[in-house]
Amino acid sequence: MTDFVTCFRHDESSLFGNARAIIRDRKETHLKKPDNMPNKEEVAKVHAHIDKEIARLTDNYTFLTSDDYLLLRDLLITQITIFNTRRGGEPARLMMRQWEEALNDEWLMREPTDALEAQERQSIPGMKIAYQKGKGGHSVPVIFLEHIVKAMEKFCSEDVRRNAGVNSENHYVFPATGNSMNCADGWHAVHGIVCQVGLPADRTKLFTATKIRHFASTSVAQQDVPESDKKLFFQHMGHSRTTNLNSYQAPLGQKTMDRITPLLLGMRGSGGSCTVYISIGRKKQCFNSCVY
Repeated sequence: MTDFVTCFRHDESSLFGNARAIIRDRKETHLKKPDNMPNKEEVAKVHAHIDKEIARLTDNYTFLTSDDYLLLRDLLITQITIFNTRRGGEPARLMMRQWEEALNDEWLMREPTDALEAQERQSIPGMKIAYQKGKGGHSVPVIFLEHIVKAMEKFCSEDVRRNAGVNSENHYVFPATGNSMNCADGWHAVHGIVCQVGLPADRTKLFTATKIRHFASTSVAQQDVPESDKKLFFQHMGHSRTTNLNSYQAPLGQKTMDRITPLLLGMRGSGGSCTVYISIGRKKQCFNSCVY
C-alpha cells in the first residue's frame, strides 16, 4: 500500500491533470456565466408566489389539512433556503430547539451597542435569526423575516403538527409526516415550489442551491458594499472571500468595462484615432485614445 501511494503521488498530475483542467475550464466558461444562474426578476417572481401562498395558508381562519401542511412546509423551506442562499437541505434540517432559540432572540444582544445599530434594527423589524451547522462544520446563520416568523409560529404549533400526523418524537422543524422520524427533503421542496411559479423549464432548473449562491455572490459583488458588510456576507455564506470569488461569483463583465476601461484608456496617453465618451457618475469624461 505504501508503494502504491508513493507511485500514485508521483504520477497523479500526469494521470489526472487533464481532467482537473477540464473541470476548471467548465467552471469558468459554463457554470459561472450569468445566463447559467437565476436572474433578479425570476427570483422576485418566486418570492412573490411564495409570499402569496404563505399568506393564504396562514390566514387566521384557515384550517390546515394534511396537504396544506405539506405545501406550507415546502413553501417555508423554499423561502428560507433561497432568501438565505443556504446550501440545499440545510434549512430542512433545522431542529425545533434552534427555532425556539431564534424565537427567543437567544443569539442577539439585548441592547443595541450604538446608535447606528439601533437605527438598523428599527429599519427591518420583527426579524429572527438561528444558527445551524453548515458545510465543513461551520456555524451558519438562518434569517427569518417578520412574515415568515408569523407563519412559522402557526406551522410549528403542537396542534398543527399533531393534526398533520407528525410523530411527537420528531424534533425537526420541517418534518416528514406519516409518523416518520426524518426531516423533509430540501431539494425536492425547493424544486416542487419553483415549478409552480410558471417559469420556463430551462429557467426552473437553475433554482438549485449552488446556482442561487452564484446569483447571490454576483449580486453583492455588483454593488458598492462596505468592506465590513462584505465580511459579514462571506460569513453568512459560510465560505471565504477566495471561495466566493473563485467558485461562486460570475465575472463582472459590465462593471469591469465601466470601471477599468477609463483606467486603461488613461494609460494610452492623448494619441488616438477616435473619441470615446464614458459616463463617470453624472459627468461624461472624454478620451481621445481609442486606437484600432
